[in-house]
Amino acid sequence: MPVSNTPFTRTTTHPPRKEFKRDTTQTISLIVGFVLFALGLSGLMTPSFMGLHLSVLHSLIITAAGFSLFWNGYRVNPRASFNTCLGFGLFFGFLSVTGFVFGRYGHPQVGFERADERLLKIIPGFQELATLDHTVHAVIAVVLLAGAYDWWRGHHHYGAS
Repeated sequence: MPVSNTPFTRTTTHPPRKEFKRDTTQTISLIVGFVLFALGLSGLMTPSFMGLHLSVLHSLIITAAGFSLFWNGYRVNPRASFNTCLGFGLFFGFLSVTGFVFGRYGHPQVGFERADERLLKIIPGFQELATLDHTVHAVIAVVLLAGAYDWWRGHHHYGAS
């Protein structure tokens, strides 16, 4: 590389930058991460935000998940986005299925305080999830697992010789 040295300037010629394009998994990770981060912060300020039951613990988990998804979607490594989407997709899917299966009629003490048919009291009076929470968790899980599947499908070529 040619270098020009004068008393006050230094000029170098850099090779052209390699163009980086995010794949679908990284884009999903970025978008869902941003939404979860914002939702978690909103829950810390308003526990009944959008009719959800956002206790401090629930809000911190959502904020941490959002930050992790956003960070790994921003990184250049698509495999990190796959791992994060898969891990949090399974986690939110587990929360959703557990809530729909084991949730019972009850009156929550956290967040939106209307009686619910599928209230899951993980820690009564502190960590409680209701039908809307289970539904939001299911939607998040489906989107994240779809992102993970998209990466997996693009990296596993069955039947190729």
